[in-house]
Amino acid sequence: MPRRLTADMRDTILRGARVAFGRRGYHATSISEIVAAAGVARGTFYKYFDSKRDAFAAILDDLVLVVWQQVRPIRPASAKDVRRQIHENVEALCRTLIDNLDLARILLAEAIGVDPEFDEKIRNFYHRLLALVEESLREGQTLRLVRDADRAALAMCLVGAVKEMLFQYMLGTRRLDARAMARELERLVFEGIFAA
Repeated sequence: MPRRLTADMRDTILRGARVAFGRRGYHATSISEIVAAAGVARGTFYKYFDSKRDAFAAILDDLVLVVWQQVRPIRPASAKDVRRQIHENVEALCRTLIDNLDLARILLAEAIGVDPEFDEKIRNFYHRLLALVEESLREGQTLRLVRDADRAALAMCLVGAVKEMLFQYMLGTRRLDARAMARELERLVFEGIFAA
């Protein structure tokens, strides 16, 4: 089978698996539901994946790559430039996960607790993300654009704010668009919550 057709079929199966896992969660999803969502035969699934766990691992790897493609290191030159970069990062990340709600569900609700290997993968993802944010904060402190504070705590607050906005969107309790999410996070970071 030509390599392109092989890659296309694998992607088709993974798209179906994303839908199935996003809809029902890892444990409640069966191979039958994955192949039905993908529109392929059960035997075709097994040509590409050994198990649903194998397909879930591939989705998680793809998800981490998708997120990293959206997050750029902040390079402080001026306060205005930092604001713009924060806004662009948050908006791109939120838009990507809103456009791929099945991925957001997997990242925010489904991947933890599947097994120790997946837990470690998620831990490494967040460790790397927090380190990136902390480094950006350190550079901002060096340039006196960021106040003196515990960078680890600030990084957790910032990542937590983005995660919570996406989690509420996923649950359907609040449905702000990506631009509004980015705008309000940017204002929260630079202006706080108290009226002047």
